[in-house]
Amino acid sequence: MSDPIDQILSTSQETCGGRNDYRLHDMAHKALEMQEWIAQTEEVVKAAKSELHRIRTGPLVDLMAEVGTTKVQLEDGTSLATSQIVSGSLPKDAEARQEAVNWLREHDGAGLLRTQVIVDLPKGKEGDELARALMALIESSGHTPRLEAAVHPQSLAAFVRERMRDGKPVEPQKLGVFVADVVKVSPPKK
Repeated sequence: MSDPIDQILSTSQETCGGRNDYRLHDMAHKALEMQEWIAQTEEVVKAAKSELHRIRTGPLVDLMAEVGTTKVQLEDGTSLATSQIVSGSLPKDAEARQEAVNWLREHDGAGLLRTQVIVDLPKGKEGDELARALMALIESSGHTPRLEAAVHPQSLAAFVRERMRDGKPVEPQKLGVFVADVVKVSPPKK
């Protein structure tokens, strides 16, 4: 089996000015090597970030609790501080999303909701004309709109943090929110 780039170069000499240009070959291979290296490096970084997250939200939190502290400075100057993280967004599944929206409405979170009306229109000029008149004519135009509610992820996280701080009920899993304690590790100051 021959190299695909060699095949391209040998069959398309007109593209290379009538000659088999090895500089093109070398640069093409260099580009392929870099693409592969980047892909592998991104996978390594992704795995490392996942492991760091696991350590900071699992074993370190457990050890800090075991020691009975939320903040400590080690002999070498490394400092550790436990805090809580809240992040996430409404579920993507339509039914679960609607349950989360209903929960927010029932628990003082209606002010977070941004309501959108979405309708699929034809392409081109016809769609442009319909869009201008749509808000007043949406039902009479023959289109079926979808009504969706959305919450910015940071607003949702702040809402959950506030309710938790105030001791009010909250269902992070229903809302698609991740809540965990995390330990921040800071290197010694130089």
